[in-house]
Amino acid sequence: MSENQDPRELGDLAAHWDELEIGVEYPVASNHCRYCQSTDLVLVVKLEAMPGSLAGVQVKTSARKWPYLRCKGCGHESRGQQ
Repeated sequence: MSENQDPRELGDLAAHWDELEIGVEYPVASNHCRYCQSTDLVLVVKLEAMPGSLAGVQVKTSARKWPYLRCKGCGHESRGQQ
């Protein structure tokens, strides 16, 4: 997907969670930053490492997608829920 997209509601982005690409900034409409009141917000999907293990003692690491809401005005970033 292109970085230059029309802003979308958070609910719409959440409804299409499986289609969102990792690392792409998705502009968010109808919302504002609680710290600086900027309306220039983006949703970014990131991977977070999840430790685990296979049978026995072999250690493995997997990753899980998490949403982050980033303010382009002040740079504050909030980790969302899945």
